[in-house]
Amino acid sequence: MRTLPSPKGSSLVLLLCLFVTACTLIAPYDATTDRTLNDLVVRTETFLVQAEATRASYSESARFYREAIGTTRALQVRAGLYQKNQEETELLKHLEEGYNDLAEIHREGPITASVAGGLRTNLRALLRVQLAKKRSAVFSANLEKSGNP
Repeated sequence: MRTLPSPKGSSLVLLLCLFVTACTLIAPYDATTDRTLNDLVVRTETFLVQAEATRASYSESARFYREAIGTTRALQVRAGLYQKNQEETELLKHLEEGYNDLAEIHREGPITASVAGGLRTNLRALLRVQLAKKRSAVFSANLEKSGNP
């Protein structure tokens, strides 16, 4: 059985590291993006478990792929509204590619959750970005409260 290719290797890891270590150089935290991404993770994991358990065909699962790709594209549009958010936008493009790759594999036959490793890596990277942004926002708010610029 084929597996999804791993995300764009070291470039993805480098992007994530830059994001986390350069909190002052990233776009602000966006609670809507965070909630939408967390919901997408839950829907994806639920889909993978169900698809594996039922050996669902691609045609039975096509709606999930359309919705996941649509959500990913909506997140890309939202991320593009902020300056200093190119890295997150790139991660979201990789996520869309991951859903497309998984759908292509699924067209060949039933899937197992194990073929979604690259997709899961992209989702985790995006969740880490959101956590870093949230921490940065909390840190900045605490600095402002204490009177430090």
